[in-house]
Amino acid sequence: VLGVKTDLDVRTPGEGTAGTGSPLGNDINYLNFDAPYYWPKLISNDYREALLGEIRAFANADNYPIVVHCSVGRDRTGTILFLIQGLCGMSKSDIYFDYEMSFLSEIGGGVNTNVPSMMSNLDVMYDNIQAYAPNGTFAEACEAFVLSLGITQSEINSIRSNLTM
Repeated sequence: VLGVKTDLDVRTPGEGTAGTGSPLGNDINYLNFDAPYYWPKLISNDYREALLGEIRAFANADNYPIVVHCSVGRDRTGTILFLIQGLCGMSKSDIYFDYEMSFLSEIGGGVNTNVPSMMSNLDVMYDNIQAYAPNGTFAEACEAFVLSLGITQSEINSIRSNLTM
């Protein structure tokens, strides 16, 4: 009904049904990456290839529309969307507001959720990415960050074109 073409599953293979295909059907492009979350995992060599794969999924116009998910929809999903939204020029307040929506889920807002601690993860990530372009915008900092990972300018331009038409 929604026309989803790509299921970007950022759970660890073997976590639940991760790695077994999309529940949306066999005609869905299913991508599964053991994704990083927050800082410093975002820059860890252990997650580098997964992060590159996630970012490149957004650069491919044939992948749209994309659904992105992990188990709760906050940590791993929130990290990649934080970066993609920043790359596309979303304001800090809009990025944070979007992330805060994950607390409304049945699992995301449980009694054991330490919201101030969770939000501080965004502050740390924001500050560390902003350091890639200290005098620039957050979009420029995200661009410098993903370029340092090996994403090309052409891929960045594709992401922006795909998401900000």
